Amino acid sequence: MSTDQGESTLKGLWARYSSWHKLLKSVAWLRRFIQWRFSDPKEERHQEDRLKFSELDEARLAVLSLIQRKGFPHEMDALERGYSVRTGDVSSLEPYLGADGLIRVGDRLKRAALHPDQRNPILLPRENEKTTELIVQEVHSTRAGH
Repeated sequence: MSTDQGESTLKGLWARYSSWHKLLKSVAWLRRFIQWRFSDPKEERHQEDRLKFSELDEARLAVLSLIQRKGFPHEMDALERGYSVRTGDVSSLEPYLGADGLIRVGDRLKRAALHPDQRNPILLPRENEKTTELIVQEVHSTRAGH
């Protein structure tokens, strides 16, 4: 599958799902299928009918990483090489590469008594509005209690 075909497939997925969680489940199932399909036939294959939390988390990281690589290619390249981002729209946010491999906003709230994910949120590009909208809806409904 070429990069263009992969991007087209992902755009189709993003347009198809009405919630972040449903999108993640779909990506996790797809990743499991690909892993099963290309695994060694001699290996024992798990026939579980439920996704593990780790599979959903891997799907989340894969989707977010893909979105960031598409939206911030130069910034991602610089940060992966160990450089800081000194120019561009996001440079004032002091972006850095988190332990999870995602671009995060710098330490603007370093003294705040917040969870690290709240102190240093991931950076989402404007170009991928549907995915960003799904994430905002999910956070709003699950964490804000609406």
